Amino acid sequence: MINLSVFSKRCRPQKYHFILMMIFLAILDSCQTAPKRPVYQPEKATVNTQQEYLSAKKSYDLKDPKRALPRLKKFVQQNPNSELTPNAYFLMGQIYAENQDFQNALICYRSASVNDNQIGAEAEVRAAKIALMLGKLDDAKMFIDAFSARAHLSKEQELAMHPLRLELLLKQNKNLEAVSALQVMISSESNPNNKLALQQQATEIIENRLSLDEARQISDHSSYGPLQVPAKFRVGSYFYEQANFGRAKYYLQDVIATAPNSGYSDRAKNMLGLIETRDKVDSKTIGLVVPLSGKRAVVGYKTLKGVQLGLGIYGKSPSNFKLAVIDSEMNPDYARRAIEKLVVEDNVIAIIGGVESKTAGAEAAKAQELGVPFIALSQKSGITEIGDSIFRNSLTGAMLVQKLVDVAMNDMHMSRFAIMFPNDAYGVEYANLFWDQVRANGGTITAAQAYNPKDNDFTPYIQRLVGTYYTEDRKEEYRLRLKAWEEKSQKKLRNAETPTYEKLLPPIIDFDAIFIPDTAQALSSIASYLPYYDVDNIYLLGTNIWNNPVLLTKPELRKTLEHSIFVDSFLTSDKAFQGSDFFAAYKQVFGEDPGIFEVQAYDSALILRQLLQSGADSRIAITSKLQGLKNFPAALGPLSVSVNREIYRPVIDLKIQNGQIVHLNNKQKK
Repeated sequence: MINLSVFSKRCRPQKYHFILMMIFLAILDSCQTAPKRPVYQPEKATVNTQQEYLSAKKSYDLKDPKRALPRLKKFVQQNPNSELTPNAYFLMGQIYAENQDFQNALICYRSASVNDNQIGAEAEVRAAKIALMLGKLDDAKMFIDAFSARAHLSKEQELAMHPLRLELLLKQNKNLEAVSALQVMISSESNPNNKLALQQQATEIIENRLSLDEARQISDHSSYGPLQVPAKFRVGSYFYEQANFGRAKYYLQDVIATAPNSGYSDRAKNMLGLIETRDKVDSKTIGLVVPLSGKRAVVGYKTLKGVQLGLGIYGKSPSNFKLAVIDSEMNPDYARRAIEKLVVEDNVIAIIGGVESKTAGAEAAKAQELGVPFIALSQKSGITEIGDSIFRNSLTGAMLVQKLVDVAMNDMHMSRFAIMFPNDAYGVEYANLFWDQVRANGGTITAAQAYNPKDNDFTPYIQRLVGTYYTEDRKEEYRLRLKAWEEKSQKKLRNAETPTYEKLLPPIIDFDAIFIPDTAQALSSIASYLPYYDVDNIYLLGTNIWNNPVLLTKPELRKTLEHSIFVDSFLTSDKAFQGSDFFAAYKQVFGEDPGIFEVQAYDSALILRQLLQSGADSRIAITSKLQGLKNFPAALGPLSVSVNREIYRPVIDLKIQNGQIVHLNNKQKK
């Protein structure tokens, strides 16, 4: 490719001299084929040549491109060196462009651009536009540079190229250079509306496309004028998000001093206010964000009661701690603002919240931003990955599955498992957790079958699980069994019904247990189908949602369900739980039995209360103490915090025996 910018600088000693370059020798039916081009040496047009050109141009002026285009092609073929040939190429370029044939238009405009006059200059502008549209950035740069190097350009012509150069820079992801180009355009623009639009475009690039180093370059150079303000705010915001508050203050204060009446100034003041509130802490006030209205208000109030008891607001061991409570309204935006209000206005030293997955992420993100320790009570995956101020006190799927697999493989000596799971978020998540945990412990998954959670007939799913649904691979086995059946019957009855596949082929039971991550109601339905397909005396494994009295309501399923093993954090009927100090205190204060929400909330508040009473009087100290928490005596047993800030809760193994849900014991082991 010829670099037109080099030629334009070296080959224009005076007006009307042409650039030394290659042009097309001939154009046959279109400009798509680029023939070899000799050195362009314009010849003065003769009278006949002028008449030929004007004849072709007349057809173009009469808006008859079908006649004009062949005449123009013929002209450039017969007069490759005429001074009028670039003009003919220019008209051809216009015709192709009007017909959306941009490839040919680009080639023709390229040929027209050899003229060192207004036609050549306009051809370069149009060629640059088409090259940008086609994504030919190198070509676009060549035309833009060649145009800029032309002599005797007017101010208007120079300004006309600025938008094209800007578009090129943006498509090349040269964002800092794009801002510089915009700054030139802004300083040259006289129309207030256009100037404002250019400033907004530059601001968008600074806020969203520049790297931190590029933003700092703009913020540190006065030549960028008003564009320094969004750049300074961008840098200040970055340091704020990185908790580098000293450097954040420097840039944010500069924003306020430079543009006190701007929107950036208001945002900078708000951010500075948040930085200052981080140092204002009431070590006796704990924050709580829970849903207290709507369909999940019941969970919110259970959590509130647990926190009140654990913090010592109610009960036999009162304390002087205060609780600041805000309703999340199950809205992430409200929940986020609630966290900010607790920090800015109530100066809480720590916050408990994140009860619902819908708002947990927003609450945790804002708490991390403000540097306040936050204990989430949600099972939402990845919540503690938001930052080192975020902890979780909830019975997670990973904890349940880890315990379940440990019991099955180490206590019950199982090694082969099948998974039958509902094709919904819960079923898929737990099926994956179980599969990974079994493999990590050296076990094998021999079969896995998903089912529609809305179905009530589990026949096809069980048949698929045990190999009696798709029988292509068992045709020979079926033939042999059918033959044996016929021989055993001694004589063929004319009307005897030939046994079907599922009646004659036995199920393939190559597993020790089936993991079913679904509700107790779904388990009951599945359990009623299993004996019919000879899937009996097989252990059924489940999660804490099996810890439900509904499993005890169907005596006909007792034999099947007594082979079930599941896990939970506690058993409400357990005498040890009902005899605990927590149970007695809760029932005395609130007149009802506590559940898992109350337990987790109580433990979270009790942890914060004891850490504060032990001398941790700052958010940093609380965070540090939480990270090192080991064997904390909680309501159901000792709690410890893992390296990823998960508060590991005790998990127990359960079974059904004599119509009751009880602890799994050694007598039940293989």
